Amino acid sequence: MSKPLDTRMAPVLPVDDVESASRYLCGKLGFTVREPSGDGREWALLARPEGVVLLVPKDWPVGCAVQVDDVDATCAQLRMLGAEFESGPMDQEYGQRDFMVRGPDGYQIRFWSPVASNEGVASPPDVTGSGDVPF
Repeated sequence: MSKPLDTRMAPVLPVDDVESASRYLCGKLGFTVREPSGDGREWALLARPEGVVLLVPKDWPVGCAVQVDDVDATCAQLRMLGAEFESGPMDQEYGQRDFMVRGPDGYQIRFWSPVASNEGVASPPDVTGSGDVPF
């Protein structure tokens, strides 16, 4: 029996049409919609037992979202290592605390964790700088 993957990290995949790409990945590759697009959302979180992917509009940057236990401690560690920040840690209205760094080839890596008082708060991802990947 193989060890399950850690789904605390989700690749962010820009696509031409989120709805169409979602239908393809679900219909042809066995993914299921975990968080749908629609209702003003432009993204979709899709899952398989092996992990998750976040589909976003083509004009959003490619990257990944990483759930961490302590956003501020992670930020302090990356600051000491010289990471290039796009945004500092902040509480978001959708119940998460996050910050964004940029990789050497322009991709974005978002580090996030839930805020303790986020019960019942919707969490739409927005990888343009203040996003969420709800796990």
